Amino acid sequence: MNATFHPQNPDDWGAYLDRATPARPSVTGATLDADTLDAFVAYNLSLGPIPTDDVRAIRDAIERAQLRNRHAPLHGQHVVVVDGPPMAGKTYAVLGCALEQTRAARQQPPPDPSCLHPTAWAYTEVTQHHGAASITEALGDAIGIVKDSRDRTPQFLSKIRDLAPQVGMVGYIVDDSHGILGARSRDSTSLATTLKGLITGIPATAVIVGANLREQGIFSGSAGEQVRLRSAGTWVTCAQWPPPDGKRVTGWERLAATMSERLAFPGGPKQCRLNQKGVIASLAEGSAGRPGIAINWVKEAAIHAITHESTLDGAALAATRPALDDAAPA
Repeated sequence: MNATFHPQNPDDWGAYLDRATPARPSVTGATLDADTLDAFVAYNLSLGPIPTDDVRAIRDAIERAQLRNRHAPLHGQHVVVVDGPPMAGKTYAVLGCALEQTRAARQQPPPDPSCLHPTAWAYTEVTQHHGAASITEALGDAIGIVKDSRDRTPQFLSKIRDLAPQVGMVGYIVDDSHGILGARSRDSTSLATTLKGLITGIPATAVIVGANLREQGIFSGSAGEQVRLRSAGTWVTCAQWPPPDGKRVTGWERLAATMSERLAFPGGPKQCRLNQKGVIASLAEGSAGRPGIAINWVKEAAIHAITHESTLDGAALAATRPALDDAAPA
């Protein structure tokens, strides 16, 4: 994901999709100048989202929940929960799926003749808000609703419910949902109650993202039970990937193959040795089994190989190994 993409800013979604993606560079001269090297670096940094096993599982869960919500509305809104440890790539994967659907929606006629700004997806982070009212306002702002000072949460939810079909809203993301406990209350039922209100009040598929939600027992009480039941079959856990065993193709081999295919090098494919078993094992070990870290690490190692006119191999990974203690959750 581009570093300048801020999903909580509605304008950034269109800007990200409209950005000029660098063309795959090639070497035209006998020598490599700085501009040529910069072109390869820029291209590799722009790659993404990278499909992984987790991305595919999340995309499948979102599509299944949306299908149920379209064709079985009397059963209540189905929900997607994306759980797992920090830096497992949860947000990256969810946003990748939401951007795909947003891109497709932008290629279709407006959902309503009066709609000037179709908005397929909205995004908010719990840690930036205090309770249901603030989270609801952020989602409403994403689809163009200006809150009236007289509005209470039920009235504002009603406005979102009325406008959502007109702007083509098909989903919304509530990220860092584990953070509501520290931001608002020690009572774990506060999160479940907040989410239940959103789920029943907004006619679009909710995707709830958080760290270690199941272990923390956040979805407790009656409201929590309803959230859990609504996510039956669409609760995706982005766990740490087990290390490759050399006996079968795992997510690590598939990730290495995808990155090798997409990355560009002045020296061509022979400058990338990411598919070698020892390199894949180092990638799995050094990222602590977390593909989100691994993808960023491979990009840094590729840049190192390009700028040092060397090879993306175990040495390049060692030279760019991430300091996991300094990594921020995602």
